[in-house]
This record gives sequence, structure tokens and C-alpha cells, in this order.
Amino acid sequence: MEYKPLKKAPLYKSEMELRPYQLDGLNWLIRCWYQRINSILADEMGLGKTVQTVAILHYLDTVEAIRGPFLIVVPLSTLAHWQ
Repeated sequence: MEYKPLKKAPLYKSEMELRPYQLDGLNWLIRCWYQRINSILADEMGLGKTVQTVAILHYLDTVEAIRGPFLIVVPLSTLAHWQ
């Protein structure tokens, strides 16, 4: 399947939208997926890495019907967000 960047941010959690820079990050993750390039999302603290990660997992689930498993490495302080 050919990579096509998302032009509009998908809605998530109570109909909130990704910010433009988060959409850029999501498109980068999607492009890496299609090109089979390993990736690490290492944005600065507070820029929405969790939201972008949830968005790529949602994309893979809904568009590609891929449900994992996936390895997500996070600091212990953010572990509660993933449970």
C-alpha cells in the first residue's frame, strides 16, 4: 500500500484534534511504517508523544487492521497513562 499523508488530524478522546505539529509527527510515523523504517518518537516533554503514539496505533488498527503486539518504551513516571 502506498503512503498518503493525512491532511486532517483524526479526532481522539472526546473529539479533540491533534495539533499541527502532532499531525506532522503522526505522518512521519505512518511514513516510517510504510517504508519499514524503525522509529523513535523523541519529542520534547509536553509536546504530545503519548497522543501521537495512540494516534499511530489507532491508524494501524483502523486502516491496516494491525492490532499488534507493539513494544512501547516509556519512563516509569508515565506508566499509568498506558494502563
